[in-house]
Amino acid sequence: MSSITYIGMDVHSTSFTFCALKPNTSGQDQVFANVNAKPDYKEVVKYINMLKEQRGRDSRFIYYLATYEHLTAKLNAMDARIEELAAQKRYAGDVKKLCRFLGIKTAYALSLIVETGDFRRFAKGDLYSAYLGLTPSEHSSGEKVVEGGSPKRETPIFDDY
Repeated sequence: MSSITYIGMDVHSTSFTFCALKPNTSGQDQVFANVNAKPDYKEVVKYINMLKEQRGRDSRFIYYLATYEHLTAKLNAMDARIEELAAQKRYAGDVKKLCRFLGIKTAYALSLIVETGDFRRFAKGDLYSAYLGLTPSEHSSGEKVVEGGSPKRETPIFDDY
């Protein structure tokens, strides 16, 4: 009979708390590997590796870990390909400029460049903001002003970031 181990993570701006729980039908659930760590993805990897050492013989855990490692490898390969594309001569300068803004990384900069095409078609920043769907709508008639939300775009560039 296989056993199930549940793994949970409580995320805060200043710390991560990891916990593993093995349910027990005949009594008290077994809580083990309860760890507090600084908020860094490397701590998540360390925790998974620690559980791998402790629970390595649990076939279901091994399957989930293999799935995690497979998906992580795919993401890393996609990140590498994005970096490769961003380094091409036609994108490199604009990517470098956009990455100077706080919160804009290579993948996001490249998606802005590809989505926008030629930045020169926007005479002012407010036109570009409207194109991106960041400008709220306003309908005015005489003294009546009705403000709306940001318009929906056919390709919502900010939804995934």
